[in-house]
Amino acid sequence: MSQTWTTDSYASGHVGQTDLANMENNFAALRSTFAGTSAPSSPTQGQIWHDTTNDLLKIYTGSLWRVVWDIGNNRAPEDLVVTASIKDLNVTTAKIAARNVTGPKIGLGANGVLNENIKDATIELAKMATTFLIDHAQMANYAATLFSISDVEKTATDLWVTVYSFPLRFVTGKSDLVRAIFRIRNSLAGAHYTQARLKINGVYSSTEQTNSGTYALVETATGIDVSALNGAYLAEIQLYTASGLTSAYIIAASVLNYNS
Repeated sequence: MSQTWTTDSYASGHVGQTDLANMENNFAALRSTFAGTSAPSSPTQGQIWHDTTNDLLKIYTGSLWRVVWDIGNNRAPEDLVVTASIKDLNVTTAKIAARNVTGPKIGLGANGVLNENIKDATIELAKMATTFLIDHAQMANYAATLFSISDVEKTATDLWVTVYSFPLRFVTGKSDLVRAIFRIRNSLAGAHYTQARLKINGVYSSTEQTNSGTYALVETATGIDVSALNGAYLAEIQLYTASGLTSAYIIAASVLNYNS
């Protein structure tokens, strides 16, 4: 395939046979879009070249060869389709064939879409259909805090007392277990214990305790299974001390998603 172009293919005094051969060569170069393993010499602005080494169609800008089409893969070149070149609202569901947008195309890491590939404030609630809400299978333990309160001290004596209550909404199958972490103490350290637990829909977590006179963090060993719940439910943090001589104190609590 010819890549040679003779500009002065005809002039008076030329040998006719040579001029005809040059013209024929020029047509061959045009016919093949100057196909070759290396760029044509002395290109002119607007000239097309089929780079057969990489199977790319390129155009000469006057200073460099720019890729305009990936012939081998029948697609636009990878560095050509960028956000700025896509008109708003032009990419619709109908234009995206099933499974054509794959993980490698959106920067998936080993555990999903990489944080750096999600622009801040770009995912809105309206973009997430209820049937596709993120569920426990996509969430690491403690990835979601359902409720948290701190620096609000409450106290209890003798009986179980609800010190904090708050509504939580669950969707069937979208959550698994929830656990709680408390910061609690007893008014007298030693033999006297402060106990705390979580209650949701009449079900209790494990009861955790401390006999510390200063605030200590304790976590429920077993959580509450909420996988079958659907709707809004009242959650309660409850506090208790077994001794009428002491008081139980709590100053902070968190309720978190936990995978089984």
